[in-house]
Amino acid sequence: MESTSNNYERNCVLCCQELDIFALGKCDHPVCYRCSTKMRVLCDQKYCAVCREELDKVVFVQKLVAFSALPLQTLQVERKHDIYFTDPKIYAQFRTLLLSECPICPESKVFSKFEELEQHMRKQHELFCCKLCTKHLQIFSHERKWYNRKDLARHRTHGDPDDTSHRGHPLCKFCDDRYLDNDELLKHLRRDHYFCHFCDADGAQEYYSDYQYLSEHFREAHYLCEEGHCATEQFTHAFRSEIDYKAHKASAHSKNRAEARQNRHIDLQFNYAPRQNRRNDGGVVSGEDYEEGRSGRGGRGRSQGNQQNTRGSWRYNREEEDREMAVAVRASMMQQRRQEDRGGDAQDRSGAPKYRKEERMERPERMMERPERMERMERMERPERMMERPERMMERPERMMERPER
Repeated sequence: MESTSNNYERNCVLCCQELDIFALGKCDHPVCYRCSTKMRVLCDQKYCAVCREELDKVVFVQKLVAFSALPLQTLQVERKHDIYFTDPKIYAQFRTLLLSECPICPESKVFSKFEELEQHMRKQHELFCCKLCTKHLQIFSHERKWYNRKDLARHRTHGDPDDTSHRGHPLCKFCDDRYLDNDELLKHLRRDHYFCHFCDADGAQEYYSDYQYLSEHFREAHYLCEEGHCATEQFTHAFRSEIDYKAHKASAHSKNRAEARQNRHIDLQFNYAPRQNRRNDGGVVSGEDYEEGRSGRGGRGRSQGNQQNTRGSWRYNREEEDREMAVAVRASMMQQRRQEDRGGDAQDRSGAPKYRKEERMERPERMMERPERMERMERMERPERMMERPERMMERPERMMERPER
């Protein structure tokens, strides 16, 4: 606490200048009387600069004491800003801060208003102050800077040589007027000029002098509706995407249902990835290559073996055809084997060599393997036959329905 009080006794926490007169409030946070006067008189702010507590009364003292120990009823007061003074000398210094005095004249010339001082400096000394700084910077009159015409032009465009923090007042290229800083220029652009709300949402900082240039931007970079009453409206007839634009035309500019349907039409382009060939290990084309998910499209109440739906259209069943084809191949192979056996017996009777009989004994084993190879070849050739002869595929269900009767 002692070190803190010593710091308060030496320097102001705001301007860091040496303290000679303290300004105290009910929170007991002391600042220099210059900063307190700027806040309460020039800026009309009556809160504590340290803790932000509202201070309805402030006392200027030379020695740091507690605010509650001060006899406010007996002190001199400035009613307009609720400032109390413990000494008449402190009040005199307070009044001196607010004077508008000429800094050049050898004899002290004090003016009641700053405008009078400004007129005196212009006529008598040909010196000028910056209008922008006078309007926005709340400082005392003796802290103002005065320039000749050349230095004033440099101050407005590039800043002061002895103040590197100020780099001039930015210029609005549309109005040819300058503003205090970039924040004030941005407020002016957004208030008095135009910007694209689509590009602004994306982070772009582009502004337009009037709505005509903004409408050209809408027409080139976005979608602009210029039909009917939209030709005279602003902002509401511009759209970011084609979908929003088409929806607006369908709802606001469609004379009938056909035109509304046409306005809702949007051309979209899709790029499809190449389809993967789904084949089993044996190189045989499966039924999934021709009928994808057909078994799952029917209702839950339908059986998988049902060949006809309620509309009378025929649904191709790959598995049943494979079974029937395998049975037919086996039957034909058995018949062929019987014929060969009969032919072999006839050759034995006619005196054929004995090795032919041994060959006939080995032939049944190869014949048992032949149906599987033929079935595999049939499956390899089946897609081509299905593509070439669709009429046979349509006739096949009738023959399949006749086989059980036979």
